[in-house]
Amino acid sequence: MADVEQALSNMNLFKGLAAEALEHVAAIAGEESHETGGFVFHEGELGDKLYLILSGKVRISRQLP
Repeated sequence: MADVEQALSNMNLFKGLAAEALEHVAAIAGEESHETGGFVFHEGELGDKLYLILSGKVRISRQLP
């Protein structure tokens, strides 16, 4: 969990949080890996997560008729 705390503390979103607060965030954080060309989520799905990209890149796109 120390690695997660370290990664979070380096992000502007979490800068300024006390160490205890950062520990709480790290405790509920999870890590996902996705294959190249795969989907992280689809338009219209219920948004129940916050994604932070630690490595790689993501393309956001939308299907248009």
